[in-house]
Amino acid sequence: MKTKFILAFGLMFGMSQLLKAQQTMAKDSLVRDFQVTFITPLGTNGIDAYKYTNRFSFNVFAGVSGGTRGLEFGGFINVDNGNVYGVQGAGFLNAVRRDVEGFQGAGFVNANGGSLQGISCAGFGVFNKGDVKGAQLSGFCNTALGKLKGAQLSGFANFNRDSLNGLQGAGYVNVNLGYVNGLQAAGFLNVARGDVKGAQISGFANIARKVKGIQLGFINIADSVDGASIGYLSIIKKGLHRVEFSSDELFRANASFISGNHLFHNVFSTGFSPSGKKMIWQIGYGCGTSFYVAPKWRTELSLSMHHVSRGLLYHGTSELYRFYAGMEWKLADKIHLAAGPTFNVYLGDALLPDYSGSYKNIA
Repeated sequence: MKTKFILAFGLMFGMSQLLKAQQTMAKDSLVRDFQVTFITPLGTNGIDAYKYTNRFSFNVFAGVSGGTRGLEFGGFINVDNGNVYGVQGAGFLNAVRRDVEGFQGAGFVNANGGSLQGISCAGFGVFNKGDVKGAQLSGFCNTALGKLKGAQLSGFANFNRDSLNGLQGAGYVNVNLGYVNGLQAAGFLNVARGDVKGAQISGFANIARKVKGIQLGFINIADSVDGASIGYLSIIKKGLHRVEFSSDELFRANASFISGNHLFHNVFSTGFSPSGKKMIWQIGYGCGTSFYVAPKWRTELSLSMHHVSRGLLYHGTSELYRFYAGMEWKLADKIHLAAGPTFNVYLGDALLPDYSGSYKNIA
């Protein structure tokens, strides 16, 4: 009885060890130290190439593998069914079904179905379905559908569907559908569907929700700005939208529209005054700032330039540059009174025929 028990126990133990050994062999067989492929299945891994993770992989033209843990190079295309940990380089395309940790370089496109931790660069575009922690670098466009912590740099466009912590830099446009904590810089347009904490800098327009920092562009659009929107026109929903009526030493009646916020705002103005048989008038643009002094009191500082005409629009040089420094008192809700001195410089072309008769006495 004792002998039968020992034999049964020995048989069970032996079977378990055999099964464990087979499992270990099966597991080890899915990892290969080296593989060479001309074009799958013409390679050392044959038709089962998609099952094997390789430590070193070389695809002469195009190859498929289960993954890479080390180095993979392809003359044209690399396709990995699993993860890539290490370095992957291809003359045309790298396509990875899951995650990438390390470095990817391709002559045309890198396309990853998972996350990226590291650097992915391509001559045309980089695509990541998951999160990016590192950098996407391309000649044309980058796309990240997850969270981006790092940088997107491209020659034309960057798109990020989630939040950005870092930098988006593009030759033409950046689009971020989440919040931005960092910098968006583009040659033409920056769009942030969420809040921005940092800066948006573009050659033409910046669009964001709440901004805590700086917008710098020809046109800036935001819901609210805790900082400054600097440009030719800033439209801030919860900012300044003000109409001013004034009179000064040269023009009896002026009307101005102010847009932006107290820290930085745009001023569009026009004004006129009777002057003999012909009316003298101006059209101008400027920028200003305002600082809190006391309850109901603020300073007003503005610098503006105006083209001055007498009668019809004058096409010669007749430019008035003006600095205004005043105080503003809140009389009632949405009604303010302001006054202060102006400092002026007038430039006119004395050689033009109309100067002596119509513009000589303006200064």
